[in-house]
Amino acid sequence: MSNKINKIRDLYDQRSKYGKYSTLAPGSKGNLKSKYVATVFNEALLPLISSYKENQFIFDFGCGTGIFIKSIKNNSFSIIGGDISFEMLKIANDLSNKDKRISLLMLDGINIPIKDDCIDCVMAREVLCHVPDSNYSSTFQDLYNCLKPGGKLIVLDQVSQSKKWQNYEKTPLIKKRSIENVIEIAYKAGFVLQQNYVVRKPRFPWIYLFQLKLLPTQFLKPLARAELKYNKYFSSVRTNRWHDVLFIFIKKA
Repeated sequence: MSNKINKIRDLYDQRSKYGKYSTLAPGSKGNLKSKYVATVFNEALLPLISSYKENQFIFDFGCGTGIFIKSIKNNSFSIIGGDISFEMLKIANDLSNKDKRISLLMLDGINIPIKDDCIDCVMAREVLCHVPDSNYSSTFQDLYNCLKPGGKLIVLDQVSQSKKWQNYEKTPLIKKRSIENVIEIAYKAGFVLQQNYVVRKPRFPWIYLFQLKLLPTQFLKPLARAELKYNKYFSSVRTNRWHDVLFIFIKKA
């Protein structure tokens, strides 16, 4: 395991003390701002997997505390969650509440211990930006290999066209790659891009209203839905700052 992967594992082990929302907007330490970000992501991701059925498998790659897995309701498909942080997986295990649909895997940050051609959809939510350059291409290849023909890789990741933000000094364990870089590596692994669009911007105005507790929690979902809709249709995927972009890649049948 590389030194960077060790640092990422240790960082997320430490963040686990802030609870189930600690992986999102981590500077907020799992508060209402973190919960709002989780709600935006759920509004983007949950509709994309609603059509999966019994005997199909979803792999939540980098599942963290399992909050996305926990938010999936009324489904019959099976879910595999994997992460490199043991402390995060402990929270995910508690949240799963012995749900027989859910299996959890401890990952080493390099290899993905899943057989080829057995997963219907992979979700990677703000995790590939943590993968070191030395493992980035091989990770895409492993995700491609584990998918069934026709399967989907859904990536929600921090991206930037600016070299300053790609290697921002305050977040040394995150690499915000360019749109072109992400797509190029995915293509080399064998994927075809179906769609991409902006999901979240870090300074969208009302996130601060939640952070300051000026808005009650019942506004989380409608405002998250409104932010997603605005960004999807009006925001360019290329930015000289950074934002979260959703990519849907397909493994050719």
